[in-house]
Amino acid sequence: MPGATGSRRHARGFTRIEGLFIASILLLLVAVSYPRWKGRALAGSEAAAAATLAAVADASARGEGSPAATLEALRLRRLEGAKRVADGVLEANGYLFRLASRPATDEAASAPAPGFVVLAWPVEYGGTGNAAFWLDEKGTCYETRNGRRRYGGLENPPAVTAAEEPSLPAPTSRRTRRFGRDGEEWQPLPLPAQK
Repeated sequence: MPGATGSRRHARGFTRIEGLFIASILLLLVAVSYPRWKGRALAGSEAAAAATLAAVADASARGEGSPAATLEALRLRRLEGAKRVADGVLEANGYLFRLASRPATDEAASAPAPGFVVLAWPVEYGGTGNAAFWLDEKGTCYETRNGRRRYGGLENPPAVTAAEEPSLPAPTSRRTRRFGRDGEEWQPLPLPAQK
């Protein structure tokens, strides 16, 4: 009869030690895979924001946008499900978008005509995205990795002049980087082609 007792023990299920061992393996797998999954989710939100800016640049190049237009007036497919969260601010895919007019600089008589800037920044830094974006009326786009966690939510939007050249350039040995007026490192971002 000793064999019958042993078979009954296995029929009841796992022992506590076996259960703890399996639970610890599952927790380890979750701990290893969560940062990778989170990184992919943030990268997806950032890519969607860049694609939205590419659609804005494309609409502007076709003459469908103007400095006085709002993002809602552009009627972009990428912003169809966007939620209006504040005056002139739309939320889509974890990012906030704002179109703002940019006055001409009065530093020179040949200053460019007033234009517009589209700003995109995460609803929650680290939760819905890390990067912030800046697009002007010419279709020039810049991105910052937002290293100081400066931009996130309605309370902390980028300034209209954030990615513009500072009056005194910061010393740097890296020529590929561009430092904006806000002190963040803004670098050119090639926008994805529109279909």
